[in-house]
Amino acid sequence: MDTPETEIECWYLFVDRNGDAIQVVSDLRDVEHFDTIITLQSCYRVTNYICKSCKYIGKVVLHCAIIRIGKAATFLQILDDGFPSHYFNFVTYENLRARLNKRRLLTDYVGKVIIDTFIQSDKNCLKIKLLEDPSGEVIEATMSGEVATSFNKDALMHASSSVIATLTSMEVVENEGALQLTSTSATHVYLDPNIEQAKAIAAKFQGENTAIERSMSGNKDNGSESNRATLAEVLEKIPKHHTGTRFTCIASITKINKRRSWYYKGCTECLKKLKPRGDIMACTDHGDILKPRYMYCVIVTITDHTKSASAIFFDEAMASLLQTECINMVVDQGYKDPNIMPEPLHSMTGQTRIFQLELAIPSFKSSARFIINQVFQTALPTTIILSTTPALSSTTPSSKLTRVKRKLPRSQDTDDDTAKLKKEKPKKNNCNIVKRQKTL
Repeated sequence: MDTPETEIECWYLFVDRNGDAIQVVSDLRDVEHFDTIITLQSCYRVTNYICKSCKYIGKVVLHCAIIRIGKAATFLQILDDGFPSHYFNFVTYENLRARLNKRRLLTDYVGKVIIDTFIQSDKNCLKIKLLEDPSGEVIEATMSGEVATSFNKDALMHASSSVIATLTSMEVVENEGALQLTSTSATHVYLDPNIEQAKAIAAKFQGENTAIERSMSGNKDNGSESNRATLAEVLEKIPKHHTGTRFTCIASITKINKRRSWYYKGCTECLKKLKPRGDIMACTDHGDILKPRYMYCVIVTITDHTKSASAIFFDEAMASLLQTECINMVVDQGYKDPNIMPEPLHSMTGQTRIFQLELAIPSFKSSARFIINQVFQTALPTTIILSTTPALSSTTPSSKLTRVKRKLPRSQDTDDDTAKLKKEKPKKNNCNIVKRQKTL
């Protein structure tokens, strides 16, 4: 794994028989040399190295020293007799704040994945939530770059039981007062690893009804009351300053956009919209897909006593609201035409719910101002009517509320295939750091 401070070094992680670890660094130009003599998960007796103090940003172990190796270092392979396959130095939720914004020491974390909060903002950014045991605290983890693209999302979404995830080398940050974890170039994600900590957490949850089901629950601990705000208050915020921040609003669905298709056939690997290739549907990244995944994508208008705004429901949130999967709606109930709105979707109009939402970021390029992540029940029985008297004090209209509306990106767009999309000039990415990690 590379260090955040330089692009000319490669880092390794050595673990001894006692389970203690130390970081090892070599010049990047020597990587090919070490690739010929080092095999991951093999055991060696190492000599002719240099030991020095570790002052790098991005330490993954607490050891005060590191080992530097060059071509003079020797590796004699020995018998794998009781050496551990993994090294973790987990931090509990209650101790995370001590690591806040301290980049010199990265953090390992373990917890049960709450699948219902799994979202993918774009192809290079992935967010999941972890429920730690025994504290019961929930924390959001954001993974980006290679960590996000290599994550086995399909296995996680279709898991039949609780999934325990270990995240290594994460940074602890704060967003709107809430602690969060973000990935680094050294981050690795392991699902259900064969370690005692993961087994203990899995055993704790087994047989207990602690998983957050895909249903509209009013439990205070499920996030239904966090960051409570009105639509007007959220609309005043600048999206780029609140990327990934989730708010909850009590509102009603007052309109459904019938000019937009309500579902699409997605790739089972990346969830992108499939395109016809002869008689077979195909993904631009993964080729022909024989059994596509049916995905909800519905544009609605939501209203509270302060504002009305457009919002987009993606698959998880809509399935939560309708209490049925998209494939059941299409195949079992026979609503096969994506351009004809099913009756169950019409019945959503007038329903008052607690919506967990976030501001749509530019990558969605849609007229929708919000993305609905989750839906909860509320005790309010009737539709909320937009007040004719502004609930907020009169101010100069924000230019952010009158922005030119943007369309959805091609991967999320559910219009007819004949719709013309405007191309947005891609942003340049100046980050070219080599990302590599080796563990012994």
